[in-house]
Amino acid sequence: MGLQLATPFIIVFIVLQVGFGLMNRMIPQMQIFFVSLPLQIWGGLMVFLITGGAVVMQFGHIFDREYRAFFSLG
Repeated sequence: MGLQLATPFIIVFIVLQVGFGLMNRMIPQMQIFFVSLPLQIWGGLMVFLITGGAVVMQFGHIFDREYRAFFSLG
């Protein structure tokens, strides 16, 4: 369940890290850590704002399904 809920963040940060790696290879004089840190924070907040409602709804559906399966008497 945790992996399903974290998938948007994982995808965005893998794309960001690949982009930063390419930037590091193309411009080795640039301090990528200082450029990437604010972009990572901003990217995480944007992903959270965009997908926050959907993640909470998905968690509710998964929790309800597992709760019913765990406490079913039939």
